[in-house]
Amino acid sequence: MPRTPIPTNITHEDVLSAISALAARSVSHEFLDSERYDLVHGGNRYAPKAVFGVAAQRVVGRVLKPSDFSGGESSTCHRVLRKLGFTIEEKPDSPAPARISFVVGKEYNRRTHIHNVFGGQNSGGIATPAKHPVVFLFTGSAGESFGYEDRFREDGVFLYTGEGQSGDMTWQRGNLAIRESLNDGKQLLVFEQTRKGFVRFFGFARYIGHHSEQRPDKDGKLRIAFVFELEISGQEGPPAPTEADAPAESEVQLTLPTPRSRAELRAAALLHAGKKPFPEAASGCRLLSL
Repeated sequence: MPRTPIPTNITHEDVLSAISALAARSVSHEFLDSERYDLVHGGNRYAPKAVFGVAAQRVVGRVLKPSDFSGGESSTCHRVLRKLGFTIEEKPDSPAPARISFVVGKEYNRRTHIHNVFGGQNSGGIATPAKHPVVFLFTGSAGESFGYEDRFREDGVFLYTGEGQSGDMTWQRGNLAIRESLNDGKQLLVFEQTRKGFVRFFGFARYIGHHSEQRPDKDGKLRIAFVFELEISGQEGPPAPTEADAPAESEVQLTLPTPRSRAELRAAALLHAGKKPFPEAASGCRLLSL
């Protein structure tokens, strides 16, 4: 089901009304406390998404749900609230973000070097740490029987299968985090499983689009699966932003040779980023319980 379009025509008065309703606890909503940012007004702190979701009621006819839109420093939510004159700042006790220092091609212990430092789900293919602006994507060779197949397209774009083992995939958790990564200012980091408990850093990625395909689920039944189109950078940093750095359904065309094998496809993508490729990895993976 498509999400409600984010209203950008809410007014200063709509936001003040929402703040009053939240302070008086007189409005029903599904928002939790914010993780990193607060809207500060009258000496009190409020979750920006909650304020925005309640403020949108006059425009869309209902209080928005958390799944209707994204928050975060680069989100439309924050931009609109700031444009209306409201102050959004980091929480006083917000921890300093952990330094991202992964080296392309180097192997890491998933639990020790990733989850013990950043948090996030320590099993499965997508981890979304609550207190750091990163999303970890894991690929490998163990998930083809569950309908997961990650591969490079001929133009060097990496096709990464979303999460969800049974039935149609939905826009929540890891899938939503990837799709909204640009809006939320979150970096995508891709790792490939090498052996039990260990992963190799594959590179930074940038979401450039997605599409749906019919894939079998864990029971062999056809279902709708999300396939994310990612630009992979082999550099020691995320892909450089572009003027079109916003979520889109369109595909990006890269000037690359026409490789024949999966190894050559990956090599082409890394060469586009000016980095030597490292050994070929198998496609598909999700059940990474370490």
